[in-house]
Amino acid sequence: MERDHIEWLLISAYNFLVQDMPERSITLLELVQLVDPDNVHCLKMLACANVQTGRADEAGPLIEAVMGQPISEGERTAMHLLELAVAGQSGSPERLEEARARLRSHLKRTGTGLANGELA
Repeated sequence: MERDHIEWLLISAYNFLVQDMPERSITLLELVQLVDPDNVHCLKMLACANVQTGRADEAGPLIEAVMGQPISEGERTAMHLLELAVAGQSGSPERLEEARARLRSHLKRTGTGLANGELA
């Protein structure tokens, strides 16, 4: 599959996500993942779509894969927020508190003002 086709699929998947149609987005993103398994944009959107559809177990490994890539601090913050959503879906108070602690640590390290008790 050519790069232009992959980009078109990613744009289409993004449009489905913002239109609150994550199932359709997942279909396209899984196709991209077959031909380009390390595509960070695909992994990020697929994690988000899985969170939106309540598939926390599938989103977790995708978030970990993205966090292992060289991404911007803003993208890393977004992944921590997704991780928090996954922990919330898990129903485990311990897992939720661990995700909150990782997010707080990240926010303190990056110097954003959100780390001063604004995360409950």
